[in-house]
Amino acid sequence: MLVVPYALDLLAREAAKPTRAEMATRLERETRTELSTTDILDAIEDGRDRH
Repeated sequence: MLVVPYALDLLAREAAKPTRAEMATRLERETRTELSTTDILDAIEDGRDRH
């Protein structure tokens, strides 16, 4: 019967997908930027020097 292999394939595909919590954790990790006051002040000075 073809239903069992189809169901197993569907189950395996769904199990391989990350959960929303896992996706949120990954997004947070990949988009987090830590800036110091010095970084910000340097960026301001660089902008002033260009004008």
